[in-house]
Amino acid sequence: MERMCRVGRCAILVAVLAGCKNVDDPPTPAAIAGTWLYHEILADNLYDVTCVDTGTYTFTQDGGKVGGMFVQTGKCTSGGSQAFNDGHGLITDGTVTDVRVQFTAADLCTYTGLLTPARDAVTAGTGVCDFVDSSTARHYSLAITWDMARQ
Repeated sequence: MERMCRVGRCAILVAVLAGCKNVDDPPTPAAIAGTWLYHEILADNLYDVTCVDTGTYTFTQDGGKVGGMFVQTGKCTSGGSQAFNDGHGLITDGTVTDVRVQFTAADLCTYTGLLTPARDAVTAGTGVCDFVDSSTARHYSLAITWDMARQ
């Protein structure tokens, strides 16, 4: 009789352990594939440049790796002059975890953002666009604040 109880306890223990998740396993990445609407403000205080853009990110995803494309419209101001900041390009070098997304747009700008608990928005993203203007040889470093929401 005592032997049956031990066997019974072992069966319960095996069932419990089989149902446990290894705490060393990383969480499943958030599913972000699809189209998202974004807004961003870019600013370089040294050269008094500010850009305000809106557009869409269309993400592709393979597990924790992210890529895709973006399309945007916007305007930049510097001093008293304005210029359009419309464009499109690739999203590369992207990663996503269960709470964070990171990527590079057009090989110029890097973005990082925390996903909301529902995984349907980023509300306080940051980033930087760092480049040299070939016509003026000026080095720009525009700080980015951005947000996005699943469309």
